[in-house]
Amino acid sequence: MKLLQKSGVAAGIVENTHDLSDDPQLKERECFWTAQHEVLGNFSYLGQASRLSETPAKLYRNAPRMGEHTEYVCREFLKMLKKNSMLVWRKEYLSSLH
Repeated sequence: MKLLQKSGVAAGIVENTHDLSDDPQLKERECFWTAQHEVLGNFSYLGQASRLSETPAKLYRNAPRMGEHTEYVCREFLKMLKKNSMLVWRKEYLSSLH
């Protein structure tokens, strides 16, 4: 890498996620956040990369689980009735995952 850089080639280290999570610069900048997930438990992930003094980023909630908001979207936005086949499919599909 240094030889390439010395020759004028833009080059850098290719890191994996383990390397990134152990990077002292990223740790110092608190780039990795810890979240609690009801299925996964505690886990770390890359949070907001930039820092804004007036409007700092924070975790409001985790990403939704598969199908978590389907019924709400179908009823409230698509005006589907509960007996609609989409809602029946969702219930059957999600129950098969457990």
